Amino acid sequence: DASLATRVQRQVIERLAANTIPLCEQDVPALKLLPSTLRSELLHEMRIPNLRSHALFRMWCDIDFSALQTLCDEAVKFIAMAPQECVFVSGTPSHEAMFVVIGKLAYTMDVEFTPDQMETTQTVLEDAWLCEAALWSSWTHVGKLEVERSCQLMTISSLGLTQILPKHPLVGNLTRYYGRMFHLRIPAAIPPHAPWPNDLVVPFTEPSDLLSQEVGIGLLHRERRTGRLHGMNEQEFQELEAELKSEKCALTECSNGKLERIVNVIAVSLRSRSTGRLLIEVGAWTPDHGAKPRCNLPGMKRSRGQLPHRALEDLLECDLSAFS
Repeated sequence: DASLATRVQRQVIERLAANTIPLCEQDVPALKLLPSTLRSELLHEMRIPNLRSHALFRMWCDIDFSALQTLCDEAVKFIAMAPQECVFVSGTPSHEAMFVVIGKLAYTMDVEFTPDQMETTQTVLEDAWLCEAALWSSWTHVGKLEVERSCQLMTISSLGLTQILPKHPLVGNLTRYYGRMFHLRIPAAIPPHAPWPNDLVVPFTEPSDLLSQEVGIGLLHRERRTGRLHGMNEQEFQELEAELKSEKCALTECSNGKLERIVNVIAVSLRSRSTGRLLIEVGAWTPDHGAKPRCNLPGMKRSRGQLPHRALEDLLECDLSAFS
């Protein structure tokens, strides 16, 4: 078969080229010659910057840095793959989360889980986290991931992660809470309220929803101690702290170290099937300020951690009871 021969030849040529596939630790025999402490320090320097791109592990850094070092030693590894290799296929169990260090991949979701029953392919680039659901549930892949450009992946073993938590109680409590909140959102992601979860994303799993409110309060006080709350007076500080305690907003740390205040909202699109007309809120009235014009879809703020379909039920029961 000429086609098969061509594909085999191309793969052999690509794999013989030394610079096409990134090196991994097991490809460098000299690492085994280093003293264990020096080798561990080197591996930490390679792995921790990638781990810190995830909000949960940034919190590990602040709370117990030694836990992150243990994670690097016991649950994290690098793998390298060449173009056209398959990372995983639909229907196989997953026991590790992945982070794309370098490279380009293509993810094709199983048609059973696509909205229009059509095969769709998404490009996956560097700095993307994949299969995080495998850390918090018995996850089975619902798509196929193939390498388009030589890549290096960092993986976190779910078993390795769970074995570390009892050794580090502070991050253990934080992580177990995060994992429970993540797990709740997997079965909650059901059309029409949300797309089906897949290997790339589980809807409504933003870290601001999953981390406990104490995390946001702790971040706020840390910024105050370090003098980085420029321009915020005492009253504003107290108001923000009260919002965090009542879960009206969340505070999260971005990868660049800056804090971000997040307020979740839910909006509803109600359209007449016969006329196509859309329900729009054209204003609001309060006793203190009277009428105030605006043009919005009907909606409301969603409490931190509240599942969107629960917020939708509250909206329909209160403001939109005539349509429920």
